[in-house]
Amino acid sequence: MKRLSRLLLVPFIIACCSTAVANGDDAGDYATLVEMNEEILELGKPRVKDGVPDLGAQAIAHQGNALDGFRERLLRIDTSTWTVPQQVDYLLVWSKMNDLVFQHRVMQPWSRDPLSYLYQFRRIPYAEVPSVNADKEQLAAELRAVPAMVENAIENLAQPAGELAKLAIFLLDNFDGVGQGEPYRDTPPEGTIAWFADLCSRLKTAGSDLAVECAAATAAAQRYHDWLAENLDGMQASAAIGAENYNWYLRHVRLLPHTVDDLKSIGVREFHRYRFNYLLDRYKNRTLPELELTQSKEQHQQRTHDAESRTRALVEELDLFTIPDYMPDEFETDVFWSPRAKTDRHFWEELQFRNALNNHIHASIPGHRFDAEIRKRLDNPIRRTHSESARAEGWAT
Repeated sequence: MKRLSRLLLVPFIIACCSTAVANGDDAGDYATLVEMNEEILELGKPRVKDGVPDLGAQAIAHQGNALDGFRERLLRIDTSTWTVPQQVDYLLVWSKMNDLVFQHRVMQPWSRDPLSYLYQFRRIPYAEVPSVNADKEQLAAELRAVPAMVENAIENLAQPAGELAKLAIFLLDNFDGVGQGEPYRDTPPEGTIAWFADLCSRLKTAGSDLAVECAAATAAAQRYHDWLAENLDGMQASAAIGAENYNWYLRHVRLLPHTVDDLKSIGVREFHRYRFNYLLDRYKNRTLPELELTQSKEQHQQRTHDAESRTRALVEELDLFTIPDYMPDEFETDVFWSPRAKTDRHFWEELQFRNALNNHIHASIPGHRFDAEIRKRLDNPIRRTHSESARAEGWAT
């Protein structure tokens, strides 16, 4: 399968680079490509005024026009004499450009996706109560921006998808069951609105003078929830984009030699493979006791520490790869202990609180966190700024 995937990519890479050669009357060099990589990254970021991203029609049209000009210049670069690594870098910049093209041509999240606006302010109430003036001013500015973010959402969401609106409503109202990225709580607040109320309470307890800003931000989050709920029946139910569009995305943005049907087949195959291996392992180990659940924060920390020690020892013993000196001596768990887990556990907790090794390998070493530390230090600016979840998840798995 790996060899087949590589072979399928070869004509694809040649075709893409040939396009650049065919339009090479105004060719640039590799240094130009590096500059354009930074340019496309900046172009993909919305303009921000007073802490509020501008996703209005005029700003989006301006971005689209700039994108057209960028595409013309990128396709004029002649890569025919470049090394293979340089041609690969060209494809990475090309894919970043195509991602933005796809947003404009198909996804249009500024007018279709209520989650785009929720994610602008969802993490604001996770803030600690500020203890210094600079942090206080930063939090005040963020809180003051929330009502404007909601106003923009209501104005810009001309054709919101109902299923995405339902998800936004759910997240505004409910704990998502995982809490990734949230501060640790034994009993987490139920959704973004409750997190704002929680922040207001903490600010009041600390004697902060940000009560007015926090109350206004909470009211704005509630208004967004109510507006979505009131208009839900008039929204187009599905956010589907169709197989043809998704196939284009897989090929031109993700650079994958697969179609939607391929991915469905792979998913079904892997699901059944997992189920078979699960049942087989349970049968092989049927005489052994069930793995015991972690019973305390201290026990969880010790199990995580032991899991990492075993991993590092095995890496060294088998000489699997080099652990750079800049890596942390030990990675913290990304699944924190909660007494709730004694009776109510989500998927990650079922893994981590029975055998800390499984998820720690995936999320920390040699998985995502280890991988991210390496990527941050890459000399190549194009690859350092390129994120590819298919590769990242494949590595971590």
